[in-house]
Amino acid sequence: MLLLVINILVMILTAFFRGYGTKKGENLATKEDLQNVLIQVKAVTRSTEEIKTELSELTWSKQRQWDMKRDAALDVMKIFGEMEQLLNHIFHIRNPDTIAKSLVNPEMQKKHIQSYEDALKQYLEAIRKFWQARETIGLVFSESVSRQMDAVQNALALLAALLGDDSPTGPAAKAAQRDILRREQKLVTDALRKELGIQMSEA
Repeated sequence: MLLLVINILVMILTAFFRGYGTKKGENLATKEDLQNVLIQVKAVTRSTEEIKTELSELTWSKQRQWDMKRDAALDVMKIFGEMEQLLNHIFHIRNPDTIAKSLVNPEMQKKHIQSYEDALKQYLEAIRKFWQARETIGLVFSESVSRQMDAVQNALALLAALLGDDSPTGPAAKAAQRDILRREQKLVTDALRKELGIQMSEA
């Protein structure tokens, strides 16, 4: 009888431990599956964050490049405006009528000469600023824009050489060279606008 009870207990315990072991194994397997899923989720999350960071850095880099281009272009436009004003002033000073009026007396003649010297110094300073801006343009814009800036620089040099020409053909030569300078500046302005992606609306 005792043996029968022991056998029954052994069978019950064996069934219990077999079921427990199976359940325990399933639980361990489920736990491992969850851990694997968590690892994969973390990997995907990390990859997503890395992609976001890379995209953010790329976007920031492109924006920074555009900002640098914009600033360089604005510097060039300011210098073009400054040079235009100075050239207007110089052309006025070197106008034959203005020169004739300055010859009324020595004091007016002295003031006229001083005005011309001051205007030339300011113009040379503007050209120096242009050279600096040209170097910046070379760093942030394409080679074609740099070449167009070189064309403006050449036109400036030719005009500067003509500014003191008071011969009969001097005024016409200066006016013609100034027109060339304006055309070259316009080409630079158009090229800068194109690379910045700025479209001008038609009036």
